[in-house]
Amino acid sequence: LEMSELFPDPFFKFDQSSNNSWVYVDGDVNMTDANGGNTPTEFEQDNFSNSRILGDLNITANGGGQCLVDMNNSAYMEIGGSFVRGGAPNRFGSLTSSNGTTIEYDGVGNTQFLSEDAGDGGDGWDYENVVINNTFATYPQLSTVGTTTINQSLTLTDGVIHTEGTSLLVIANGSTSSAGSDASFVDGPMKRIGSGNFTFPVGDDQVWARLGTENLANANGGTEWVCEYFFQPAPNNSVPNYGAGITHVSFVEHWSLDRVADPGNNATCRARLYWEDSDRSGIAPANV
Repeated sequence: LEMSELFPDPFFKFDQSSNNSWVYVDGDVNMTDANGGNTPTEFEQDNFSNSRILGDLNITANGGGQCLVDMNNSAYMEIGGSFVRGGAPNRFGSLTSSNGTTIEYDGVGNTQFLSEDAGDGGDGWDYENVVINNTFATYPQLSTVGTTTINQSLTLTDGVIHTEGTSLLVIANGSTSSAGSDASFVDGPMKRIGSGNFTFPVGDDQVWARLGTENLANANGGTEWVCEYFFQPAPNNSVPNYGAGITHVSFVEHWSLDRVADPGNNATCRARLYWEDSDRSGIAPANV
């Protein structure tokens, strides 16, 4: 599907607003707006409409406000590729979302990339609900390319998301995430903002290993926690480094959980560690 604005002001708008309508694109969607003007090239979904894009949605623009993906009122998009914008300082193109919209990443034979929040020229990327359902055989199936924030819910069905410290996956205050599974989790650091109990769906090297934060005290909507799981021995793993009451630390795995922001600087929580496979973790359940 080619969407091009070749002259400054008539504009190109793909408007899918009929209730429960379907659009199927057997390839890429290419949005091009190289001439500016007062109106953008726009891909709009509304009113429970559904779209299925087998390839990428590519955005080419030479300034902010020129290309817009606009989703409203429970619109649902399945994408088999990725949203592709230029690199900084040319990350032009915006996603705006409102009233319960969902984007499902459902690649089959390819790696996918989650778009970062930041853009250039005032543009940005705003996810509400995101479903991860990528069945590609190569691990990891998805990666973040910058900080990616989920503003309503993250549902992990199939596929692992790789993250880095400079390209975090963030669950915003008031938003939720499923707990993950062997088939789908976050490999790398993950941030959660807020005050309620939360289970981080983290893992490493094809190993899923959740961590829960419970009984939070003094936390609020500005409190931020970053969690990461490592399928490797804990650092400083010797008796002189053990705290009071600690007699053994795993030589198989460990987690990190850091409070990285807190307005009152006094938020606390209880961490719940899970083992999904007692043999792999070297745990004798009868002795726990």
